[in-house]
Amino acid sequence: SQVYDYITSTLEDPDAKAFDLSAVKNSQVLAGLVALAHKTAEGEPLTLPKICQMLLVSRSTLSAACRDTYGLSVGSLFRMVRLEQCRLALRDGWSVATVMKRYRFTNRGKFAAYYKAAFGVLPSGQIELFGPDCPKGVVS
Repeated sequence: SQVYDYITSTLEDPDAKAFDLSAVKNSQVLAGLVALAHKTAEGEPLTLPKICQMLLVSRSTLSAACRDTYGLSVGSLFRMVRLEQCRLALRDGWSVATVMKRYRFTNRGKFAAYYKAAFGVLPSGQIELFGPDCPKGVVS
């Protein structure tokens, strides 16, 4: 979908304009939400009231805009951004354990289930898909 393409296109460049959000209701709020999801993927998790405060919108407005546009709750959108960043880290040769820790997934089973639902393969299978010629990233 165009929305998923927008979310993934902004992973490497949060300022990317691959999807015209101006046609979408609450586009500034949603653009701010996606940018915030990227900026906080590795940091402390944010609460919904804090996100609303940062974006200067009500909880109901934010939830409705996210649900109507992306078909996801705010929390699910943030998780999808984190999962996509996990996928990129696995592609760069990071271990599953390191990726889980860096992107705040604490339950291995839930992480695997979320990952498989999003990408159709388990995280360990993703590593196998990239193969031995995959460029290795710096593991921290």
